Amino acid sequence: KYPYNYPFSRDVFICSTEKVGDKYTVTIRFNRYFISRYSNELNVYCSITNNNKKEEMFENSKEEDVSTWEKLRFTDVSIIDKQSDIIQNLIENKKVIEAEEAKESDVGEKVIDLMIFMGQSNMVGFGNISSDSEQKIEAVKDKNGNIINKEFKLYEDTEEKIESPRLLDLQEPFGTYQNYKQDESMSQSTGSMVTAITNAYYKETGVPVVAVSSSVGGKSVYSWWNEEEEKNIGLKDAKEKYEAAVKYLSENGYTIRNKYMIWCQGESDSGTQSIIPKTTATHYDTYLAQGQSYVDRLNAIINSMENITIKVDDREEKIGIDKAFLVRIGNRSGSYGTFNDIQDIQTKMCKTQDNVVLASTAFKAVSLCKDTVWNSDEERYEYKYLIRDDLLHYHQEGYNLVGYDAGKNIAYYTNTGREPELVDYSVNKSTNEVEATEYKGLDKQHIISVNLDKKELSLAKGKTEALVATLNPEENDEDKTITWSSSDDTVATVDAEGNVTAVKVGTATIKATASNGKYATCQVSVTNNLVQIEISKLPQKLTYIKGEDLDLSGLELTLNYEDGITTKTITAPNDEITVDGYNKEEVGEQNITVTYEGKTATFKVVVKERTYFDVKDYTLKEKYILNIKPGTKLSDFMKHIDTNMEYEILDRDGEEIDDQSLIGTGSKLKLQDGDIYTLVTDGDINGDGIIDISDLGIVAAYVVENAKLENEYFLAGDLNDDDVIDISDLSIIANLITK
Repeated sequence: KYPYNYPFSRDVFICSTEKVGDKYTVTIRFNRYFISRYSNELNVYCSITNNNKKEEMFENSKEEDVSTWEKLRFTDVSIIDKQSDIIQNLIENKKVIEAEEAKESDVGEKVIDLMIFMGQSNMVGFGNISSDSEQKIEAVKDKNGNIINKEFKLYEDTEEKIESPRLLDLQEPFGTYQNYKQDESMSQSTGSMVTAITNAYYKETGVPVVAVSSSVGGKSVYSWWNEEEEKNIGLKDAKEKYEAAVKYLSENGYTIRNKYMIWCQGESDSGTQSIIPKTTATHYDTYLAQGQSYVDRLNAIINSMENITIKVDDREEKIGIDKAFLVRIGNRSGSYGTFNDIQDIQTKMCKTQDNVVLASTAFKAVSLCKDTVWNSDEERYEYKYLIRDDLLHYHQEGYNLVGYDAGKNIAYYTNTGREPELVDYSVNKSTNEVEATEYKGLDKQHIISVNLDKKELSLAKGKTEALVATLNPEENDEDKTITWSSSDDTVATVDAEGNVTAVKVGTATIKATASNGKYATCQVSVTNNLVQIEISKLPQKLTYIKGEDLDLSGLELTLNYEDGITTKTITAPNDEITVDGYNKEEVGEQNITVTYEGKTATFKVVVKERTYFDVKDYTLKEKYILNIKPGTKLSDFMKHIDTNMEYEILDRDGEEIDDQSLIGTGSKLKLQDGDIYTLVTDGDINGDGIIDISDLGIVAAYVVENAKLENEYFLAGDLNDDDVIDISDLSIIANLITK
C-alpha cells in the first residue's frame, strides 16, 4: 500500500526474488512513474514457499505487527519465470546467427530483396544505442569490411520534407528523418530491430536487403487506413516511399527478387478506445472481441501495398509487395493481460489468411522477461529489463532479440515457401497458469520462384521460339497458372504457352508470372533476317595429318542482313556454327561448308598422311641431332635418317649443300611438316665439318677466358656429355686432332 491506504493492483509492479545463502532479496519494480515518489514509504508483505517451508520476510517496514498489513498476492508472477525459456532460446538464436557464415547465393550482383518496415513506435525503435548501458548491434559486413544491407532514404536528414533519394549503409539508428513526423519523439529512431532483422535474413538467404522506413508513432490502424482517405497518413507515406524505392533501384540497375512488407503495430488499438474513431467505451470491448474492424483495416493496408502500380510506356505495371509479415506486439511490462486482444486478432489473421505470415511472437516474451536469465552455456546474460520505463517500448537488447527471431523466420519462408513454426505463450484463465504453445500457420507450400530455361534470346524477325517456365517447387499448393507478358508487343509477342514471336527489330522483356506474383524474365533481342554469311578470317589451321579433328579456332564470319546496313561478326568456336564436309581419314584436299542460321560459306583444308621421323646411330635431343663424326659427308649422313617425309639439309647460311659437302655444326635438317633440327658434329666448334686447331683454340678460350659459347656450339664442345666444357673436353679434342 502507498499512503492513504490505497492498494496497488497487480499490473502496477513486478516482483522478483533472489536467494543468496540464507537471505532473500526481493525487488519490486513499479510500472508507473508517479509511484516512485512514494516508494520510500511502501510496506510489503511477501509469502514465499521454498523447500516446502513457508517463510515470512519483511523489508522497509516501520512496524513489526504484520497483522496491520494488506497482503499482496503475486498469482501471475509465474509468467515472468516461464518466459525465461523462450528468452534463452532467443539469446541462443542470436548467438548462432551472429557466429555463422552467410549462406552462399548464386543470384548475381545487384540482386536484392526489398523490405518496407511499417507500424508504430516499436517499429520506429526506442532502443538507446548511444548509451553505454545498452547493447549495440553491428551491421553484417563483407570480407572487405563493407556493410552489406542498405537503407533507402527518400528525404534529406533535415526537419523539412525535401526529397533526396539515395542508398546508405543500413545501421542503427535506422530511419532517422524518414518517418511521418506526427510526433517528433516518436518518429526519430534511437535504435530499432531492423538491423537485426536484415542481419539474420542475409545470413540465412545470402541475398542483401534494401530497407525502407515508414512508421507513424502513437497511431492506431485508423491512421493507416480510414474511410476518409486524406487521413490515411501512414499508408500514403508508405506507398510514396515504396514507389520511390522501386523506381530508384530499377533506374540504378538493381533486380528486386522479393518485395516484403514488415508490420509491427497495435498497441494504440488495444490501449484505449479514445483513439479509435467512432468507437465509444461501451462498444470498445466488442471492437476488441470481434476484431473485425482491425482486421478489415489491416487487410486494406496490405491489399493497397500489394496492388501498387506504376506507368511504363502507357501501361500499368504491378510492382506491389509479394507478402506481408507480422511481428506481433508484446504486453505492457509485467502484465500478461494488456494487449492480449490485439495479439489474438493478429495471430488469428496469420492462421487463417494467405496474405500475411506471422514472423515473430517474441515481443510477448521480451515484454514480460525478468532482469536476469541464463543461456545454455551457463553464461550469465544480464539486462536492466528488456522493456523501458514507459512499459511500452524496449531497450536495444529487446529489439535485437526480436529482430534476429523475425529475420530468421522471414528467411525461412523465403527459402522454403512454408510458414515458420513458432513458440508462443498463453495464460490459462481458469488456473492462471502460463502454458507454452506451438504456433503453426497455414499448412501450405507456397511458390518460391519462377525459373526460365533462357535468360536471353536472340530471334530474327518473323521467327518463333518457345520459352519453358518452371515453378519452384513444382509441387506446391498454389494456383499453378503461369501468365506470360511482353514489355513491348510491337517488338516481340508471347502466347499463353510461352511461344515468343519476333515482330520487329528491337528489344523486349518477356515475363512469366506465377499466381502469387513471383516472376522470371527473359531479354529478347529481335534482329533483321540474315541474307548472307562471308568468311572474313580463315581458321588458323588449314593443313591436317590423317586422323586429326577439325579445328575452327580463328574462323570469323561476317553476317549480312536484309536491310543492307546491318552487319555482325561472330567467331568460332560457336555452338550456333555448324560444319560439314570434313573427313579426317581421307587424304587430300577437302571443301568445308560452314552453316549459320541456314546460310552457308566454304573454305578448303588439306589432309596428309601421318608422318614419322627418326635417326640411326645418332642422338636426338630436343631439336638437335648429336654425335655426328667429324668429316661426315651429306651422302653418308642421309643413310642414318629414317622418315617418310621429304626433307632438305641447309648450311648455317640457309643454303642447300651437295652430297659431298661435309656436315658442319649449325647445319639444319628441315622436314616437310615444318619441323627443323640443328646438326651437331663432335668437336666442330667453327662449323666447317672437321676438327682442327681452330676448334681447340675456341674451346680453350671458353675454358680459360670465359669466352661465349652456347647452343649447338656448346653441345659440339661438350664431348663427354657432362653438360660442362672443361679441361677434359680440351684433352679429347687434342687427341682427335692428333689422330
